[in-house]
Amino acid sequence: MKLSFVRLVFVVALFIISLSACLRAANREVAITIDDLPAGAANSMPAAAITEMTKKLLTTLRDQKIPVVGFVNEKKLYKLGEVDERIAALRMWLDYGFELGNHTFSHASLNQVGLPAWEDDIVQGASVTRQLLAEHNMKLRYFRHPYLDTGRDLQTRRQAEAFLVTRGYHIAPVTLDAWDYVRRSLRRRQRARRHRDAGATDAQLPFLQRSGICLC
Repeated sequence: MKLSFVRLVFVVALFIISLSACLRAANREVAITIDDLPAGAANSMPAAAITEMTKKLLTTLRDQKIPVVGFVNEKKLYKLGEVDERIAALRMWLDYGFELGNHTFSHASLNQVGLPAWEDDIVQGASVTRQLLAEHNMKLRYFRHPYLDTGRDLQTRRQAEAFLVTRGYHIAPVTLDAWDYVRRSLRRRQRARRHRDAGATDAQLPFLQRSGICLC
């Protein structure tokens, strides 16, 4: 589990650095965010591993001067004997100069649990995060919907948005995530395999990849 998670952290960091470099070259801006803190696999990771992973990730982001907001599921903080260390891992985000947002307490889907339970989950999911931000003279500003579920109908979406506005949240949307980077890499390998099967040489592959030509 630890090895696979380290690989995931490497992929995410590489994706962020590559995307940021491309955007700087094109004079464009993008907001980089990471969900499910203190870690996506926190339920199966010891606190020491979370701390180690967090330090490596944040050091890379800080050294590359990439601003990031991390979205927290506070339920993952409450593991017997590890609460303080898990909270300390969250505090590292702020110590390194980044920001934290609310991702609900338990990663509850608005489409599944309904509006009242979802609102309660948001309130419950802000207590530790808000306190940590206050230590750094910051306020809790951002919210991201778990699973990007914003409600099954227009009325629910409007009520949910109104609730978030009254509590001072800005909704953080997603336009591109790390899985898009992974899928793009897979598609490139699949195209290269088809090109080779069609008789293309290794020397021809870079041109075929750039041009979008498919020999299939």
